[in-house]
Amino acid sequence: MKKMNERMTASGLLFRGFVVLLGTILSGAAKAGGPAVSALNGKASVQGGVFDGYSAGIADVSVTIPLGRSFGAQADFASGLVHDRSLVGVAGQGFWRDPDRGLLGIFSSHLERVAPEQNTMIHANRIGGEAEYYRGQFTASLAAGGQSGQVKKGAFAAVTIAWYPNGNLRLRIGADIHPGPSHVVLGFENQLGAGTLSALSVFADVGISDGNGQEAGQKNGYAYTGLRYYFGPAQKSLIQRHREDDPPAFAQSGGGSGGAASGQTFNNFSSRPAPAAVSGAASPSPGPCSMIMSGRGSSTGC
Repeated sequence: MKKMNERMTASGLLFRGFVVLLGTILSGAAKAGGPAVSALNGKASVQGGVFDGYSAGIADVSVTIPLGRSFGAQADFASGLVHDRSLVGVAGQGFWRDPDRGLLGIFSSHLERVAPEQNTMIHANRIGGEAEYYRGQFTASLAAGGQSGQVKKGAFAAVTIAWYPNGNLRLRIGADIHPGPSHVVLGFENQLGAGTLSALSVFADVGISDGNGQEAGQKNGYAYTGLRYYFGPAQKSLIQRHREDDPPAFAQSGGGSGGAASGQTFNNFSSRPAPAAVSGAASPSPGPCSMIMSGRGSSTGC
């Protein structure tokens, strides 16, 4: 009950923060600056690491297109392995953005993974809204919505504060709050910005679990690192790419342009083992949460 009250309080604070962020951005909408998307662009990433104590590797691609001057759309695709089982994800989003002020959008994602215990495909769906506020070297990001499928159904929310000490380095701290295990998230991305590799970056993220719903001996949390390459307008700083080109991805797990929901693919499915049978008792049927699951996307939890 205490943890439930804490989560309700946290969700309420995030909702109020979302309203404040929305009002701040909309108050300046009439003074919109440059285009929402500077030109057709994309990115491709590869990353590897550990999730819930198991090895994982993901590759993902995003494509972003301008829709007039003030709007844009993005499609995300991800595929990889977690605990030697396949994982795939797709997502789409539409958004309004003023690159001098912020972003408002909606998104939807669908993820599937082969559960190691039953060797069957399971899935998770999400739909929600996103917002970003730009202030000098800082970006505040918020994503919230609902999740369904073979996961604990309910609301999720994620918040990130990112700092760019220089144009090509992004440091972030955030929190992903979900019906299952939630995480404190730390990450960075550094664009090399040199010669032919000017559009290549290296990134890493760590998710520290709060242990909610964790079974004895179970490991929750993740850590991964990878490389990302940006396609499109050349010779841009990392902060320009994040504010003028592609928004965060919801079908991928990389820290990348990373927004409030980064880390989604790794965290949406949990690799926790099925409960061991007790002698003399009926073996419980492994429900979805014994095999399931947090990009500017993001963790469904169990």
